[in-house]
Amino acid sequence: TLGLGDRLGLAASGHIRAVAERGAFPVLAQQSMRELNLTGRTYEEVLAAAAFGVFAEGWKEGYGADGDHLKTAREIEYALGCGFTMITLDCSEHIENRYFTLGERDCATAYAELDPGLRRRYETKYLGCRFDAAGAVIEIGVAELARIVLTYAKAVDYTVDVYNSTLRGRDID
Repeated sequence: TLGLGDRLGLAASGHIRAVAERGAFPVLAQQSMRELNLTGRTYEEVLAAAAFGVFAEGWKEGYGADGDHLKTAREIEYALGCGFTMITLDCSEHIENRYFTLGERDCATAYAELDPGLRRRYETKYLGCRFDAAGAVIEIGVAELARIVLTYAKAVDYTVDVYNSTLRGRDID
């Protein structure tokens, strides 16, 4: 796939010509709520502009519609209600970046204060794991795991909550 968000609603035909016969599946309708607010457009208009470009070009290979960088269930419901079949959940407000700048002792103290069940869940699954990342071996030790859990656990929980409350059982990508 290739995301080709058309910010002004004028580029779908050009985007289609750019991907034609290249084996790429275009995501022609792709916008964030921030972009909609900046341009004064709606998801209905984004989807209509993409569809018009598809018809104008005679494109028959299909295309995607992504509600991009959505942060709330209300935004997701809006995108899906308009016919978007893909969403990109933005969890940035649930990521605690400050833990990557704290010292090891402060992180260990904060980690020890987390719910024991939460710690156990991540420790059982990841502590001591080794990953090969393009030739660099990464081993998850106690300090690394603590920093990762402190930084990302709320975002993971938020993602699960959004899935269970808004997305479960829907036909989306």
